[in-house]
Amino acid sequence: LVLVLGDMHIPHRAVDIPEKFKKMLVPNKMQHVLCTGNMVTKEQYDELRGLAPNVHIVRGDFDEWFVNPGSITGAYSTCTQYVQPTLHLPQICHVHQDGRRDVVPSFILMAIQGPKVVAYVYELKDGDNVVVSKTEFVKQHDK
Repeated sequence: LVLVLGDMHIPHRAVDIPEKFKKMLVPNKMQHVLCTGNMVTKEQYDELRGLAPNVHIVRGDFDEWFVNPGSITGAYSTCTQYVQPTLHLPQICHVHQDGRRDVVPSFILMAIQGPKVVAYVYELKDGDNVVVSKTEFVKQHDK
């Protein structure tokens, strides 16, 4: 399983991950965590690291703390330059809004087996109701 999340903004915009989500995110059930940015603090990185052995992060525009890729793998690197990606994707952890301030907390779990990916989107609706939607993607074989 791969957990995909981002835009946590803890502690600036939210106090913590919603309790309903915390109960669902059990340590060592996932192999990878992909954070799309705005993790913001080292404490959040440590919390994600407790969920899976492999944590992959992208620096967000509000991140105060960033892991040099060398320190994630254990390899020494003298490179400290950060390269801003030129590909801009919508953040995964909340629904893209039309200017309203209502943000729907969410995350994605992806089950990957060969050419098939099943994505489960978990959304916290009305403050207490977890809604799960499922989408399957299959890579077509080249002929």
